[in-house]
Amino acid sequence: MSLGASRDEFRFPARVPARKTFSAAVRFGSCDLGKKGYGFPPMQISRRSFLERALGCSLVAQSLRRGDAAVPPGVAPSELVVWPLDNLRAVGGATPTVLGGPRLVVDSGRTVLGFNGESDGLIFPQNPLAGQAAFTIEVLFRPDGDGPPAQRFVHLEDSHQNRALLETRVTADKKWYLDTFLYAPPQEPGLTLVDPNQLHPCGRWYWAALVYDGEVMAHFVNGVKERQGMIKFGPMRAGRVSLGVRLNKVFWYKGLLAEIRFHAKALAPASLQTDPPRR
Repeated sequence: MSLGASRDEFRFPARVPARKTFSAAVRFGSCDLGKKGYGFPPMQISRRSFLERALGCSLVAQSLRRGDAAVPPGVAPSELVVWPLDNLRAVGGATPTVLGGPRLVVDSGRTVLGFNGESDGLIFPQNPLAGQAAFTIEVLFRPDGDGPPAQRFVHLEDSHQNRALLETRVTADKKWYLDTFLYAPPQEPGLTLVDPNQLHPCGRWYWAALVYDGEVMAHFVNGVKERQGMIKFGPMRAGRVSLGVRLNKVFWYKGLLAEIRFHAKALAPASLQTDPPRR
C-alpha cells in the first residue's frame, strides 16, 4: 500500500470479522504502527480501529511530505525531517525547481551541492515547518569567501507571508557572520538576529541553527549561541522553501550545502549539531 492510498484502498481479508480483533504490528510506507513514538504499539484492536489508525498514519506522512499544516487529531507529527542535499532529483520527498546550474561536489567524503552566488538555487513546493508552534532548523554549509556580501541560503515562507531566513554576511577579509530573521505579519514587524562581531573564517564547514520555542528565537553556530530575542511567530502554514537564494530570486548564496534538518520542537543547545566535517 502506498502513502497516497485513499480510504477505499485499505483492504482486509474477508475472513476477519468486523467485530473480532487481531494483531496490528505492521508498516505502512515510512510509518510503523508498531514503532514506539507513534503511539501504536503491537496490540489487539478492532478492525475499525485498525483502519482508522492506519489511515491517520498515512495522512500524517502525506501531510509532512507536502508541508501541510493539517495533522489528524491524536497523531503526532514526525519530530525530525532530514534533507540530505546530494542530488537534484528528489529532496525531502519532492522534486525541486532548479534555478541555474547547482553542481554536485564531493567534499569531505560526501556528495553535496554547490551554488555559484549568481544564479543557482532550488525551490521546493512544501514547508516542513507547517503547523509547528516550536521548531529548529539546522543547516550544514560551507560559505565561500568571494561571495556576495549579503546572502540568503535558506528561506521558508508560507501562504500568509510568515517567513524564516538564514543568511550570511561576508566581509572583505573573507570572514562571515550569521544573520537570521523571523517575520509574522501583520502582528509582528519581524526580528533580526545578527552580530557582526561573531566572525568565522570562510571556506570551512559549519552547522548553523535557528531555534524557536514559541516565545524566544535564538541562533547558534556549531552549537554555540550567538544571539536571541523575543517574538510571536507561527505556526506557519503550507508554503515553499528556497535554498541558495531568497524565494524572490535575489541575494544569491555562494558556497556548499550538505544537509538541512527540520525539528518539530526547540532543541536544547546540548542537542544541536556541533561537529562539522574538517577538510
